[in-house]
Amino acid sequence: MNKNPNAEVSTKIANELSVCLSEINSTFIAELDKINNKLNNKLNKKVNARFSRIYIEFNAKLNAKIKKINSYNARYTFKTQKILSMINKVITDNIEEAYYNDFGNISSEFISIKTSIEAF
Repeated sequence: MNKNPNAEVSTKIANELSVCLSEINSTFIAELDKINNKLNNKLNKKVNARFSRIYIEFNAKLNAKIKKINSYNARYTFKTQKILSMINKVITDNIEEAYYNDFGNISSEFISIKTSIEAF
């Protein structure tokens, strides 16, 4: 068998070209991975920093709202205690008045009994 020298050269060139392209492809993919990782890291840092700022702003607003609600609660608690105190005073005054009225009735009954006893 007689080999064609052109075919051998073409095959050798094709093989070397294939090896070179494979190396170029590997290098290219490795560089793309590095660039992709750098971009992802930068993007993650920026996104995380922005989320941190948003969280801080939101947390500050939320704490301000909570303080406002707590101040309302304190005022409502004070007003509620004041109203309950007024109701308690009215109830106590009514009970005292009822006792005084009953005592007056009882006293007049004793006087009536005493008068009846003295009359016998």
